[in-house]
Amino acid sequence: AAAAIYGKEGANGVIIVTTKRGEKGSSKVNFHAYTSWNFLPEMPDLLNANQYAETRIKGLLNGGTEMDVINDSYGYYLQNFDQSTNWKDEIFRAGQLQNYTLSGSGGTEKANYYVSGNIVNQTGNVIENNYSSYNFKINTDLQINDWLRIGESVNFRHSDETPLNQRQGERIYRQLYRALPSIPVYDDTNINGGGFGYAPDSAQWNGANPVANYKLYDGFRKKDRFFANVYAEIRPFESLSWRTDISGRY
Repeated sequence: AAAAIYGKEGANGVIIVTTKRGEKGSSKVNFHAYTSWNFLPEMPDLLNANQYAETRIKGLLNGGTEMDVINDSYGYYLQNFDQSTNWKDEIFRAGQLQNYTLSGSGGTEKANYYVSGNIVNQTGNVIENNYSSYNFKINTDLQINDWLRIGESVNFRHSDETPLNQRQGERIYRQLYRALPSIPVYDDTNINGGGFGYAPDSAQWNGANPVANYKLYDGFRKKDRFFANVYAEIRPFESLSWRTDISGRY
């Protein structure tokens, strides 16, 4: 039967999804609110700036580097650092999801309606990773006479999203563990670098500021989706009905 109606695309069966519609009876108003938080599992503690510098010097000495070479080429790590950056705390955060839906429905013998609005706000566990959407839906049905019924479904969705790009997602932990704790997150003197902290040449290090990688990435996406469907159903006899649907999306 499915193949007879939907052709070869229905050879494996067809799942028909129907949207919520109004029902006969008094009007109803419903409000649904949902919120949740997402936390990352416990991660290893990172070395602070002075601990990292001490470990770097020990590694050089154990590798056979002479102290005079260290003084000339790695003097950056011989100083006492007054500040230290915990990149784990700067990059990761608790994620939160907020979902709110307000709907109204009602109907009579001749007509019914269903209207709803939905708002979703979500912050990811990584800074600058956000998503929000606004959705509006309306469905109505109208019984014109004993043999003709018409109706429509309209759905509009707007979404704003700042996802992680592929490079950020794959390298997030590598960037985290490679970043020097002696680098401040921000440095007002680094005008060409967007005001973010950086490592001087004397640090002998070619890594990046992880926060700058996410703050300077412009991956904002805005999407609007519109879907509409209208139908007419003719029932000349109780045991026979014919329905035509016209739909479009943008």
